[in-house]
Amino acid sequence: MTALGYKLILLVLIGSIILINIFLNNAKYQNKIIINEEKETEETLAVYVQDSSGNYVETDRLPGSDYVINESKSYCYTKKSSEHDTSIKMYTENGKHIISNLGKNNKCHLWFDPKPMTIPE
Repeated sequence: MTALGYKLILLVLIGSIILINIFLNNAKYQNKIIINEEKETEETLAVYVQDSSGNYVETDRLPGSDYVINESKSYCYTKKSSEHDTSIKMYTENGKHIISNLGKNNKCHLWFDPKPMTIPE
């Protein structure tokens, strides 16, 4: 095989690895809403933010990365039923609020707590 043949094979392998990596990274966030900045909420979301006294205050804006979703208080349900939809997952990861498996007919109540401060060791 010639040097050109080896270079072509190497180029195809590198391209394949890059495409597989892009596909896997995109699949990780499939069917998820990722919110990483303050946005106004729509009528399908009710947002409650914990204030400095520990009380929750309803707001029409999603908080920024200095807050985390309280996974035990937050819930979603379909507009046709009042039962909680446990297939929907809500969490905060790397400063981004992530809601997965959300459908068009879901309504969510999201409760946010201030992000815990970490003390360096």
